[in-house]
Amino acid sequence: MKPRNQRERECVRLSDKLPYLTEAQEAYAFEHCFEHQAAPRSKKHHTFYCLDCGAEFTDDSSRKTAICPNCHHKLTKDGVRHKRADKQTFQVIATTGGYQVVRTYYVKKVTQQGKPCKLEINECIRRFMKPGLKDIVIALSRVAMHYYDDLFDYDSEMSIKTENIYYRSYDIWATIVYPRQSVLPMLKRNGYSDWLKKNTQFSTTFHRLMENSQYETIAKAGRYDLWKNLKWDFIKDHWPQVKMVMRHNYYPEDYEVWVDTVSMADRLGYDTHSPKYICPDNLHRLHDQLVRKQNERNREDEIALHKKDEKKFLRTHKQWLGICIVADNITIKPLQNYAEFYDEGKIMHHCVETYFGRSGSLILSAKQGDKRLATIELSTKDFHIVQCRSKCNEKPKQYDQICGIINDNISLFKHPNQRHKSIYTPSLI
Repeated sequence: MKPRNQRERECVRLSDKLPYLTEAQEAYAFEHCFEHQAAPRSKKHHTFYCLDCGAEFTDDSSRKTAICPNCHHKLTKDGVRHKRADKQTFQVIATTGGYQVVRTYYVKKVTQQGKPCKLEINECIRRFMKPGLKDIVIALSRVAMHYYDDLFDYDSEMSIKTENIYYRSYDIWATIVYPRQSVLPMLKRNGYSDWLKKNTQFSTTFHRLMENSQYETIAKAGRYDLWKNLKWDFIKDHWPQVKMVMRHNYYPEDYEVWVDTVSMADRLGYDTHSPKYICPDNLHRLHDQLVRKQNERNREDEIALHKKDEKKFLRTHKQWLGICIVADNITIKPLQNYAEFYDEGKIMHHCVETYFGRSGSLILSAKQGDKRLATIELSTKDFHIVQCRSKCNEKPKQYDQICGIINDNISLFKHPNQRHKSIYTPSLI
């Protein structure tokens, strides 16, 4: 695409003046982008081929590595004999004309036993960045629209490309980055360090340090754990809490649990400006307390939401709600309201609460003392047992016993107005 404005014309002009890779940069890319390997020629005679220089050598040691006597590379003995092509990404960080430039190369290595490897390096993308301005991408043409990154036409000329802001197809994470980097003075002032150089994606890091004061503060404080483990949405919404963590020199033992704890404390209306909830001595204990509070609130909200359905439920199921069967130390009775449906579903880890008010269905709960054994669905049309489930929808151990008790007392459900309670004692033979 042709440049459409002054900035794009400026970037094209600066791009044409960028220098080629130096011999040192190419050597570094070839040395560090690929693993150096040796392919076995004869296991009987312990001979190997160096897949870098193609030399043949003998090594009868039991070690997994060997030193090539020709090129002196340290080789691993797990190379393959057939011809193989490997491709990696390599980046060079540079500056020109007040722009921060990320130059991306694809490095290709073709190996075959007995022959020197063939190396090739091609520059594919140049990203020009400036504070407060949209990135300008100059890249080779793609062969096809695909989710792979390496489908470039290496015979095409570099030109300006339009990049989707959601799918940044030209923003590629490099395998290896050349250690000698040239960065804008602004980035050094805003906290660009060796850790960021080794552990982050450059285009994202540069934008954060150029445009975001929160990330600048985190970088200057040296809290790279926060940089690595916290997402931007959380930092933006809970910046006072993040500052409190840095001020109190607090390091959460589990960042996912800590983020969840802070978010829950905020939703529940606790004082999130207090170190008690932001820098707790026992993070997991506080998290468990807030989870219980959150569950109680969710339960209250769910019960209130279904309050209007209680009248209909009582009108259609009232005739069976007084039934209670006690036998063999097992108590079986219908669930009385939505609160009992909700508690049954949470304790038994199934979805019985969605059966509340369902026509043609009566839900029973079987208990042994305080222990819940099973949840039973009984059809109100022909009064057969539709299903009997224990925790996590598994078949209960007392399945036959529970079903037998219900079937022996099925007249209570068929004629609920005659009798409301039955104590069933099986006959002894």
